[in-house]
Amino acid sequence: MNGVRKSLRLLIEEVNRRGGRLEVQDSMVRVRGDLPAPLLLKLHRNRRHIASAIR
Repeated sequence: MNGVRKSLRLLIEEVNRRGGRLEVQDSMVRVRGDLPAPLLLKLHRNRRHIASAIR
């Protein structure tokens, strides 16, 4: 699980570096800001892990 958490932390840091922001609302991850398509795809693939890590 530590590898998953580390990769999620790196993904969240990348979103922040690119000027985006992640929010959890009603167990859903919302993205604020303009992010490139490959990064949005990574977020989409990991959205459930991200939601549980942020909470």
